[in-house]
This record gives sequence, structure tokens and C-alpha cells, in this order.
Amino acid sequence: MNIPVYIISESILKIDSHTSTQSVFDYKKGKTNAQYIVLNDTINDAMDDAMNNTMNNITNNTTNDTTDNITKNTMNINDVININNAVNCAISINDAVSDAMNNAINNAMSNAVNNFMNNAIINSAQIQLFDITCYIYLFKPRYQDNL
Repeated sequence: MNIPVYIISESILKIDSHTSTQSVFDYKKGKTNAQYIVLNDTINDAMDDAMNNTMNNITNNTTNDTTDNITKNTMNINDVININNAVNCAISINDAVSDAMNNAINNAMSNAVNNFMNNAIINSAQIQLFDITCYIYLFKPRYQDNL
């Protein structure tokens, strides 16, 4: 008489082609212990990318906006005759720098959050898909004679 014997396999789990972890399967649950580690690594990578992009956007946008506004206001300063107008122009330069900083921070943070949420949804779907393939490919029934 033949009885089914399930061979527990090991495999390499890859997500987003940059995270790989060796997975040892828990035969009772049919799930990997490593998939939670990989999810955590993926989230950490996404957070790092979001923070780096945010800082780069803040730096680039602030520099560009500030330079443009200072140039415009400096032209106005060259046109004025009295000190009062020059002071007001200097205040507007300060306001322009402040506005540029606020706009850059708000835009960059908003983009970072949106990108992170989109990536998290995709990664979650990939892990669900991997769960299904575990059962299909890795838990293969084998038969041996009943001893």
C-alpha cells in the first residue's frame, strides 16, 4: 500500500529583485518564516528610498525656487531709489525663501507618502502570490511503500 509523504523543501524568495532570503518551510502551517523578514526588509527599503527622494526634492526645489525669486526681487532692488523700498524688497526675498521651503517640503512629503503606499500595495500582492506558489510548487506529494 502506498501512502503520501510530503517532502519539505527549501527555496530562495525574491521580492523586487533586490531582496533575497533563504526560506525554510514550517510544515504545520505551510508558510515561510522568512516572508515576514522579507516584507520588513522591503518596507525598510521603501522608507529609505522615500526619505532620500524627499531630501533630494527639498534641496533641489528650494534651491531653484529661491534662486528664481531672489533674481526677480534683486532686479526690483536695483530699480528703487529710497531705502524703504529696498527694505521691503529684502523682506519679500525672505518671504520667497520661506514659501519655497514650505512648498518643496509639502510636495516632497506628499509624493513620498504616495509612492510608499503604492509600493506597499504592490509588495503585499507579491507576497500573497508567493503564498499560493508555495503550495503548488514546493509541497510536492511523494509516495513510498508503507513500512
